[in-house]
Amino acid sequence: MKFNTTQSLTAVVSAAGGAALVFFLLRDGKALIHNEPTSNTQNSEQNKVIKVMFHCPMHPQVIRDHAGTCPICGMTLVPMQDHSHVNDQPSDAIHIEANIIQSIGVKTAVVQESELRKSLRITGSIAIDPQRTAVVNSRTMGWIESIAVGSEGLSVNYGQTLATFYSPDLVAAEEDYLQAMRSHDSTLVTSARKRLEVLGVSQSLIDSVHKMGVAIRSIPIQAPIAGVVLAKSVVQGQNVMPGTDLYRIADLSHVWAVGKTYPEDLSQLQSGMAAQVVIQGHENSPRAGHIIFIAPTVDPETKTTEIRVGIQNSRELMFKPGMNADLHIEAKIGKGLAIPAQAVIRTGERSVVILALGKGNFAPRNLTLGTRLGDSVQVLQGLTAGDTIVTSAQFLIDGESNLKKAVEGFGK
Repeated sequence: MKFNTTQSLTAVVSAAGGAALVFFLLRDGKALIHNEPTSNTQNSEQNKVIKVMFHCPMHPQVIRDHAGTCPICGMTLVPMQDHSHVNDQPSDAIHIEANIIQSIGVKTAVVQESELRKSLRITGSIAIDPQRTAVVNSRTMGWIESIAVGSEGLSVNYGQTLATFYSPDLVAAEEDYLQAMRSHDSTLVTSARKRLEVLGVSQSLIDSVHKMGVAIRSIPIQAPIAGVVLAKSVVQGQNVMPGTDLYRIADLSHVWAVGKTYPEDLSQLQSGMAAQVVIQGHENSPRAGHIIFIAPTVDPETKTTEIRVGIQNSRELMFKPGMNADLHIEAKIGKGLAIPAQAVIRTGERSVVILALGKGNFAPRNLTLGTRLGDSVQVLQGLTAGDTIVTSAQFLIDGESNLKKAVEGFGK
C-alpha cells in the first residue's frame, strides 16, 4: 500500500474481519502509532494498546516507535508525553517537560499595552515648489538690446536687471504719460500711468519717467523674485512678440520632498504631521519638515499616492531638485497591544500565537492582527495585557500541539 506523504500527518484506517489497524504517518512514510489487532470477543476499549512513541527534542517531526537517535542531529530520542493528565487547562493545551523546553530554546514575553507608533520610510526625491517659481515674459513687441544675465543656473536677486528691452509701443506710452502730466488733467495722468503698468513697466521706472520728464528708450527687464535662473530663452538683438517667455526663475530656499506611499500606510498619514527628510549624499544632515499635501487620487499604474513634505534648503542650496530622498515619518496609532512579529505563526488563512500557561503548559491562540509596526505587529483580538507568549521555538510547540490532536483523535 502506498500512502500520500505530502501532508505533515496522515491517518489511515483499515478495517477487516472485526480487526482494526491504524497508522499515523510522517513525511518519511514510517508508522508512528499503531493499534494492535483485537479479538472480536474482547472489549476493544479495554484491550487497546498504544505504544510509547519517541521523538527528537530538536526535530519534533522525527518520531519513532522505539528508542534511538535522531537521524538529523544525532540527539537521543525521548518519550513523548501522555497529555491525558493535563487538568484545568484549555482543551487544546499541551504539556512539555522542563528539560525539553530548555533543549529547544523556548523564550517567552509578556504582552503589554503601550502607545503604538509606526515608523514609515518612504522613498522620494527633491522637487521645486511651483508656488516659488516665476516666468518673465514680454507684454508687447520689441527687441532685446542687451543681456545682463546670460546663462542658466545663476542666482539673481529681487529687482535685478536681467536684460534691456526696446519697444516702440512702450516709448509711445511713456510719451502719452508725459503729455498727460503737462495737461495737468488728473484723469488723463491716471489713465496713462495704468497703461504703462499694464504693459509691464515697474512702478519705480514710471516714477523715474515722472521725475526726469523724458521717456526711457531701453526698458530694464527685472527679476520678479530672488532665486536661480532655470531657463533663459533669449539672446541679444532677438525680436520678441507679446507673450514670449524670456526667463524662468525658481526660489530654491524652500523645496519639496515628494514621495509615494501605498494604501496600507496611507491611513496613518495626515497633513501637518512631522517628518524627517534624509537626502542622498547628505545623510548626516536630515531636514525637519511637515506633510503639506496628500494627493486625493491613486496612481492607476503604481497604485500609490503622492505625499509632499516642505523643507527649508541650506544657505548653500545643497539640496537640489532631482536628488533622491527618504521620508521618515512616525505615525501615532494610539494605545494598544503589540507583539514581536516573529512570535506569530502564519498559516495562510490564520495567524496563531502560542500562549505559555505556566508549569510547562502551552496552548495555541488565533489572532486578529492590525498594522505592521516594524519588528512588531498590532494585535486587535486574541490576546489581553498580561498574557505570556512564546517568541521562539513556537513552531516546534505548534507541531507538538497538532500531534496531540492526532493522538487524541486516534484514541476515540
